[in-house]
This record gives sequence, C-alpha cells and structure tokens, in this order.
Amino acid sequence: MLDSAQPKKPHRDDPRFLSSVERGFAVIECLAGAVGPRSLTELSQATGLTIPTLQRLTSALLEAGYVEKAGSSKRYRLTIRALDLLYYFLSRNGFAKIAWPHMVRLRELVQLDVALALPLGHTMIYLHRLPGHRGSYESTLPGKRSPLHASASGLCILAALSEAGLETYLDVAAPPEDHKTLRDAVSLCQERGYGLVQEAGPLGQITLACPVVHSGSVIAGVSVQAPTTLTAANDLIAQTLPDIRKAAVNLSS
Repeated sequence: MLDSAQPKKPHRDDPRFLSSVERGFAVIECLAGAVGPRSLTELSQATGLTIPTLQRLTSALLEAGYVEKAGSSKRYRLTIRALDLLYYFLSRNGFAKIAWPHMVRLRELVQLDVALALPLGHTMIYLHRLPGHRGSYESTLPGKRSPLHASASGLCILAALSEAGLETYLDVAAPPEDHKTLRDAVSLCQERGYGLVQEAGPLGQITLACPVVHSGSVIAGVSVQAPTTLTAANDLIAQTLPDIRKAAVNLSS
C-alpha cells in the first residue's frame, strides 16, 4: 500500500539522528536528478542548503569518491561509484532475483518493453526494465521514477487505496483540475483489474500493467509498453494482457 511505501521522516529529536548524513544524501539525490553537473549555487537553490554547508558536503563526497568535479570547473556530478549502490541492491534483493526470470519470460512472449515497478513515496520506481526488439537505451535503465498517477503500474497502486488515501494522494501530487480525470482512471483500473496509460504525441507510448499482490496489499506492478504508432490500446490488451496477468500472479503471494 502507499502508506507503507512512504519514506520515513527522520526523528530530528533523536540523539542518534545525524543531520549531516541527511544533507549528504540530499546532495546525492539532487545530483542524481540533474541533467548535467551542478554548481554550488544550483545545489543551494535545489536543496535549500547554504553554500558553506554545501562546500563541506561536496568536499566529503569528493573524498568518499561519490562526487567529482566536471573537468576543471566548479560544477559537480556523481561518479561511476554510484553504480555500486544499484548493483549491491539488485544482487542482494530477494524479490528482484525471484522476479527476473518471470520478466525475461514475459519479454520473450510479448516481444515488447517490459518492466517491474515498485512504489516509492508518491512515485513508482523501476526495479527491472527489459527492452523488446525496438527498445531504446533509456528503456533498459532501472531506477527511473514517475508519479503514481502517470504510470500504469502506479494506477494499480492507487486502485488499492481507500477513498481517503486516494484523496490525500491527489491533494499532494496532482493539480486540482486533474483530480476528476485521475479518479476516473483509478476507478477504471479497479473495475478492470489492470492499469492503462496512453501518452499523446509522435513519441507516445501505451503502457498496460497488472498488480503484484503480497499479503493482501499491492506491492508492485508488471507492465508492457508499446509505441502508439505501432499498436492500438485494444490490440495491446488483447495480445498481452493474459501474459502480463500470469507474470503478476506468479510474483504474487
């Protein structure tokens, strides 16, 4: 459920709490989300931290090897060492290991991009992403995040919420003018048992997802994606929904 996916807020009154560690991760997350290297001024604007504080934090992160300066500039970016964190998480996560062969099998069956995503706060984050024959480089990378309401897997998470939980999410994550449309999409997901998202534009995609359930709670979504230029929504549903459902059921318990 969404509540269990929310990051726990640190207890700053706890004597064990280290604000410097929290701030260090804020810098890392800021650099991770940046298109290119960021200056101390840009980091300050994004994190709310002061320049002197950021000077100390970036110095520590440079020493630890997770941050580097871009050439001879005073702009910072993450280093390849950040990949260690992703590798050790995926290689030691039991659910990721169990899910992998099922995702490989699904990709073989549908010959399209497939993914497994989990809720993280108000977003979905991709644990596995396997490209189909027309898959792009971007479609292979795990770790990408998107708002719950913007992804088919996210709709599966929202569909499992109570009415009050859904309203709380919408108030925080979506503009008021979009609430009715999103409520309708969630209701349709509840009725059908799967989420469907269609993106407009020449590079639009159709994504179809089914929920993974554990102990009565929706914990993830298995999805298949196809370009709107090649596949209509009804065709994607007819061709892939049984296989997606089977993969999701196999990962459920």
